[in-house]
Amino acid sequence: MFGRVLGVTLTQVLRSVALVLLPTSFVALLAWATAGSAAGNTGDPLRASLWIWLGAHQIPFSLSLPPSNAAGYLSYLPLGALVAPIFAIRNGIGRVFDRLDGDESLLPLARILFALLYTGIGTLFAFFSATTAVTSIWYLAPVFLLPITLISAATVGRRLVFGQALLYSTRIIALLLGISSLAFGVSLFINLSTVKNLNLVLEPGIIGGFLLLILNILYIPNAVVATLGYFSGTGFAIGSGSIVSPLSFDLHSIPAFPLLGAIPSGTS
Repeated sequence: MFGRVLGVTLTQVLRSVALVLLPTSFVALLAWATAGSAAGNTGDPLRASLWIWLGAHQIPFSLSLPPSNAAGYLSYLPLGALVAPIFAIRNGIGRVFDRLDGDESLLPLARILFALLYTGIGTLFAFFSATTAVTSIWYLAPVFLLPITLISAATVGRRLVFGQALLYSTRIIALLLGISSLAFGVSLFINLSTVKNLNLVLEPGIIGGFLLLILNILYIPNAVVATLGYFSGTGFAIGSGSIVSPLSFDLHSIPAFPLLGAIPSGTS
């Protein structure tokens, strides 16, 4: 019985991984082919697709990029990208339950095995995709992958009490985030000229502009959460030593990213 559950679960885990990895591989290959690189090789888009997959699961990166090779961390990853892994995990778990003929006695084991296998594969991706310039912090992969998988699996099939409580509690959070999204939209409209200038600085081109648009869409949930933090009084930070809140404003510069044009000025 365990062997049957393991075989079915492993097949669907690989399918769930591929559901996200294959589209990201296409995006990485397209970006690599259009950007061009004198020192590039065919392994670059493969590693890039793994980095996108890991980033979609919110796993942070350690960076040491040329020419300065200054060390830094990339941990502010797009929350909107979580939609793809959650959809793939829920789809995979649902197919596991179907293959097990809805036997409820096997569902807890299937959920646990799915989470462990998915986390194990993701951790291997993080470990083997490392380069001297970009390194996914592989030992943090289980910290992010395991909860994401378990929570997603808990909302499929016969929902666990934990899954039901999660769904109920998210309604209040959704209301607050909805109000924050309206406030963010107003701020974005008011500062539309700044947003346009930031886009002109990047000069992304046609393909780059399309990818930048997708990236902006994926970062909208981050912006909404930051807006909620602003109105709660705690504020948010962009880079080390910065703070943007109603009570304190310490921000000397912002990255050239269009959504950041909605940030209120220190006098607003």
